[in-house]
Amino acid sequence: MKLKIAPATLNRVGEEQFSSMRPGDVILIDPGSNLRGLIESAFFAVLACPWCGMPALITYCQFVGEEPVMCGADSCSCRFRIKDNGKFQFLPAS
Repeated sequence: MKLKIAPATLNRVGEEQFSSMRPGDVILIDPGSNLRGLIESAFFAVLACPWCGMPALITYCQFVGEEPVMCGADSCSCRFRIKDNGKFQFLPAS
């Protein structure tokens, strides 16, 4: 397996890029967003895992670093926090 270099920070993209998100891309779900009507209100953003690129919904608490984020992909064990305005702090797998 070839290791990839994970991005160091979040990369904000628009919702038109949802189908082509890359690792570390994030789409904020604004109240006026087309995505808002499709997604439960508890979620704040769509984030592509910085290791594998799998998109997942995250809460505001995860976005500001109060809670860790875990990738939900079967083949990825990435755990991290978002700190200091969008920098990834990778955590050990538990």
